[in-house]
Amino acid sequence: REVTRELKLKESFKKTEFYKYGVVWLNDRQPKDYQSVQSFADLGLKKRNYAQFEDFVSAKDWFAFNTIYGTGEEKAFLRMMDRQMQKLQTQYEQIYLLRNEGHFAIYNFVDGQAFQPDFVLFLREKGGKLLIYQLFIEPKGKHLKEHDRWKETFLKEIISEFCNKPLMFKDKNYRLIGVPFYNNEDENQFRVSLESVLNYGA
Repeated sequence: REVTRELKLKESFKKTEFYKYGVVWLNDRQPKDYQSVQSFADLGLKKRNYAQFEDFVSAKDWFAFNTIYGTGEEKAFLRMMDRQMQKLQTQYEQIYLLRNEGHFAIYNFVDGQAFQPDFVLFLREKGGKLLIYQLFIEPKGKHLKEHDRWKETFLKEIISEFCNKPLMFKDKNYRLIGVPFYNNEDENQFRVSLESVLNYGA
């Protein structure tokens, strides 16, 4: 059975413009406030496993929440991102990863079908003109990849549509990026895609 547990946003995230402005959507819909955030946690799972991963994410300044109740793929993705932080921090002065706990959806260009990507990565470039990157990311088990192929196609279309066309929103420039599905077994392929769209792997 399931219970509702509250997830708390870290103060370091609330004090950024990412919290203030929320997600820049791909249409005219307005973002929700992030103050009320909840997640479902299965009581049947071992509390020890929760505690161990909570200790891991709570210590990461770049992760917006104090913990996560997610799939094995999502947790593997977070560990992979942690291994990328040193490289990212050489290029970006602010880095925040937000778990999308039903806060927002994006809508397929072809038919308007709604899609709630699991994570949004906010990046603010160092120095020069202010440019904020917003990446939509979806960890996906191999058994679900084919069924949700349209979502991955949509994420790739975001790259071609917006990657080289920064959007102006509330006097700030944003660059919207979608990346292919993350899968633990294909982690290197995802990492190469991430490095390619952000140009930080060198």
